[in-house]
Amino acid sequence: MKFSIRHLFRTALAGTIASTIHLFQHEAHTILIVISTLFVIQVPEVKSRLEIIQIAIDRIISTGIGVAIGLVGYGLIYYNVRDGNLEIVSIIIFIIFMITDFFQQVTKSLTIINITAAIIMLVSIQSSAAFEHALSRALDIIFGAVIGLSCVILIPPQRSS
Repeated sequence: MKFSIRHLFRTALAGTIASTIHLFQHEAHTILIVISTLFVIQVPEVKSRLEIIQIAIDRIISTGIGVAIGLVGYGLIYYNVRDGNLEIVSIIIFIIFMITDFFQQVTKSLTIINITAAIIMLVSIQSSAAFEHALSRALDIIFGAVIGLSCVILIPPQRSS
């Protein structure tokens, strides 16, 4: 990737917005807003604004797919651990990552589906209110994606020739 002043400003703006929200929330899990924002703003050179919008829509859909798959994986792991079926947990995780990779390849969404699903599926698993925590993290990731995509639209990537 060649040096881009647009990318520099886009990253600085998105990182500042997300970090400020994280600092004012005083919640450890809101760091996911920052991570999601910085991940989503990585956009290649494009040919048109329409291509930017297509990338944005693809990444929002990918985040949603990752959240949904992660919540399903979380539920399957949680209930199997609770019921003492520990031997099946690794199989569930394996299948979840196969599913996320399938969707990643179909949507061309980088690794946002895998990362989102892993965070949702595994971060809150030991809590007594884990489903609420997983849902909160899902909202953090979606919020970060929206910040990142807003910055991409505000400061679009360099157009390729």
